[in-house]
Amino acid sequence: MADRPSKKLPTDYPQMAFRIKSEDKEALMNFINQIHDIANKSVDKNEKKVKKNEVIVDALWLGLLQLKKKYRYLDQESEQKALEERQKDQSLDSEAS
Repeated sequence: MADRPSKKLPTDYPQMAFRIKSEDKEALMNFINQIHDIANKSVDKNEKKVKKNEVIVDALWLGLLQLKKKYRYLDQESEQKALEERQKDQSLDSEAS
């Protein structure tokens, strides 16, 4: 028989932590639990269930990607305004000459 790799322990994984208000933690955990329950409702008995940790990591990735797009858009918007202001200033300077 081939040796199977030993099961990983929680200590085999790095930990990520941050501090939030207790009200926010409670609300987030309730929401996470709802999503976790919904995700596992349709899982067959012989299929692997979705872990809460997977829900949290997926939510972070999706949320961070949306934030990056939002801030990139805001950054592009501010760059565009700055370019328009510069062009406006240049046209005023050339008219004054």
